[in-house]
Amino acid sequence: MKERENESVDNWLSRSASQRKALRSMLNMLKSKELPEIDSDLDQNQPIPNKNKIMNKITHLFKKLGILTVLFWIVGSLNVLAQNPDFVPGKVRIKIKANQLETVVKGMKQSSTDGQLKTGLQSFDKVSEKYAASKMVRVFPDAGKNEFKHVKHGLLLWYEVEVQNEADIASVAQEYGGVEYVELAEPIRQKSLNYSGSSVVERPTAAALETTTNDPYLADQWHLSNDGSLEGSVAGSDINAPKAWDISMGNSNVIVAVVDGGIDTDHEDLKDNMWINTAELNGTPGVDDDGNGYIDDIWI
Repeated sequence: MKERENESVDNWLSRSASQRKALRSMLNMLKSKELPEIDSDLDQNQPIPNKNKIMNKITHLFKKLGILTVLFWIVGSLNVLAQNPDFVPGKVRIKIKANQLETVVKGMKQSSTDGQLKTGLQSFDKVSEKYAASKMVRVFPDAGKNEFKHVKHGLLLWYEVEVQNEADIASVAQEYGGVEYVELAEPIRQKSLNYSGSSVVERPTAAALETTTNDPYLADQWHLSNDGSLEGSVAGSDINAPKAWDISMGNSNVIVAVVDGGIDTDHEDLKDNMWINTAELNGTPGVDDDGNGYIDDIWI
């Protein structure tokens, strides 16, 4: 450690090829930029020992790099702000042509490196390099034993490509769409809720209903049993739920699938009646134990 501390800058530069290359690259970049001198108080005519002179150059270099970094950051930020706010930045989705899928996927596995997407296909890689694409993954992951459904409906053809955040996503999609291996490409639209013009409406409470259910909110659910007591409602406009309950109150052997954006598994009406995927519950964490394409899917 002591020897490393006493090592001269000259020896350090001569020994470290990667550092020499990096500094040379930075110096060339600086030569193309007209930047003001930062340390105007330094007397350039004053003789400086060789080691101090090199250290002084390196200090000036990093001061100038600091200015360039700030400038690049500002320009990059402005580019991001200038992008279409309707699109997710840094990502596009492409659909590979069915007859080219094997070629593209095989090329990607053989040619890609960490942080750099390559397929070995010139036209594809040209666009990827231009926008610094880092990886490409399936939009719909392999479904295991149900993969045949993805194949049937062409879902295995869709991939999501990650590019630099500063890229104009509309342009990225347009250029990938022009590649002969790609059927179509499109940006990913932002999801948002628009509450403009909405207002809060107070819900009136209907009269209590005589029934065997213990749901305290049943009186507010006119669609189950409507006696007309709720303001603005029409008696009989319901599904006659109480009559159905007289026949059956349900059976735990009947499994009902809720196709929606999600459910609250801790909801008081659901938590004791949820179907549980025992294969995943008792399986190995992080593993698709039942082979349906989903990992640790206890509730589906």
